[in-house]
Amino acid sequence: MSVDLSGDPTLPAGLPDDKATTTPSRGTKRKLGADTSERFDAESLGQLRDRLFVAAAILAAGFVAFLIRALALPPGVDVSMMTRPMVFEAFVATTVVMVVLAAVVYSPLKLTAAALYGLEFLVFAVPGTFFSFEQMQHICECSETAAAGLAQAYPSSTVIPWLILMQLYGVMIPSGTRRAGFVIAAMTVTPVITAMVAGQKSRVVWDVLYAEYGLSLMILTLLLSAAIALYGVTRLRRVRREAFEAKSLGSYNLVRKLGKGGMGEVYLAEHRLLKRPCAVKIVRADYAASPTAVERFESEVRSTARLSHPNTVEVYDYGRTDEGTFYYAMEYLPGASLQDLLAEEKRLPPSRVVYLLAQVCGALQEAHDRGLIHRDVKPGNIYAAERGGLYDVAKLLDFGLVKHRDIGEDPGMTQAGSMLGSPLYAAPEMVVGEKVGPESDIYSLGATAYYLLAGRPVFPEQNAVKAAFAHIKETPRPLHEVADVPRDLSDVVMRCLEKEPSDRYSSALELRSALLACDDAYDWNLEAAKRWWTVTRPAKGERELDPQDSALIQDSAATVEATVLTPVTVSG
Repeated sequence: MSVDLSGDPTLPAGLPDDKATTTPSRGTKRKLGADTSERFDAESLGQLRDRLFVAAAILAAGFVAFLIRALALPPGVDVSMMTRPMVFEAFVATTVVMVVLAAVVYSPLKLTAAALYGLEFLVFAVPGTFFSFEQMQHICECSETAAAGLAQAYPSSTVIPWLILMQLYGVMIPSGTRRAGFVIAAMTVTPVITAMVAGQKSRVVWDVLYAEYGLSLMILTLLLSAAIALYGVTRLRRVRREAFEAKSLGSYNLVRKLGKGGMGEVYLAEHRLLKRPCAVKIVRADYAASPTAVERFESEVRSTARLSHPNTVEVYDYGRTDEGTFYYAMEYLPGASLQDLLAEEKRLPPSRVVYLLAQVCGALQEAHDRGLIHRDVKPGNIYAAERGGLYDVAKLLDFGLVKHRDIGEDPGMTQAGSMLGSPLYAAPEMVVGEKVGPESDIYSLGATAYYLLAGRPVFPEQNAVKAAFAHIKETPRPLHEVADVPRDLSDVVMRCLEKEPSDRYSSALELRSALLACDDAYDWNLEAAKRWWTVTRPAKGERELDPQDSALIQDSAATVEATVLTPVTVSG
């Protein structure tokens, strides 16, 4: 069974061009280039909008619910509101304002940091103002008995709304200790001052506050609530900070996940000092505990690091954290894999296939000269990238299955009866477990060319075992009979697909020469590539290539289709 976990090939742009002082619309990612503290503050600002909406929605829903209750109760029951027209009108106005504030925060409008902080102030100041007003108007023009009852309930009935407001702020709003301390202190002091003023206006309230010590109960309750809310703010901020810093590895800050697969995950990252965007691959925790998985991971890093060809993905760094997490950093490639391009185009023009694969031949030749066999050449592991203003620069990825041809297979790396690689592109000798060589990669590159030119695999089997067996026994249809491909190019591809390694091209360099000798080899060039990426592709509705944020480097673990087969016995 083949598994492709490469994720969404059209990964959304996530690095806004807005300045750090501007918060983009909801869900937009933060920008590359800020240091850790700045990026943490930017992330907190982005969270503020989401959390502020939830807080505003909760408060708005609460006001609406109590308004419905007041309207639904029989006349004379809710004397605290319905018998005081000014309080009722203020309550309705507050409800409307809270609904509007929630709608503004939720809207797609871009809001600056100052606008967000202003909305934060309003979301909590508007209900706070109503609570203070309602406290001042607490004693209604009603019977003495009703007034005494209201006064007796004054400390608890006036404190409860403030406690809710205080705890909602502490739980929902990502804030610094200083700002949170100021806001929570205001929520603590305001009801106390308002109660003192209300006591001056009403003798019965005065008696409850001072003669019956209701004011001290209010103060103690508010102080306790304030301490809990402030602790919640500081604790949640510390937890968020720890979680944020956990997204850093060595000298790299992780920005966003690009993809994941069987062995690990790949993140867009940046070097803390150089501020250079790169792709960081991390081995999953469960695989990091496996010596075989770690060995394969290290093999990929070391093998790739030994190569310097411009058409091989470049490895910058490799390391292991104190927690035992293995990772390595490689160049970040704007562009798309050939697999993704084929999904857009259905088939690639012959001249473009020659242009791209001739570059891959150079990368393979260097690997073969160093005794390394890739063993997983396929469209998903070849990237058409933009580098230095040049388009369609081919990059060969994923050396996770690389093998030194002069060293026998490590039994710990490949189990007996298994075939590692992609069955749609695997050479016959790989399927049966025989010795692999440069000709094996040439076969896979030929199968890749067939797929790009015909729009389908050499053997389009859905079953992995059948696909692998077809490479051993079946003769593929000539490429020129399947698609509109020049005969000379078809002959080159079909020679790559010969069953016997000795019948194929003897080297990647020889294959490159054969490709470039085709009649239309030079119909695709730098100008044609640039025109396709900057004009043709955007005109089709695809997002224009942007070196800052338009592409991902494909996760090598994600694109490795690792297939375990029972031993294949070939008869006849």
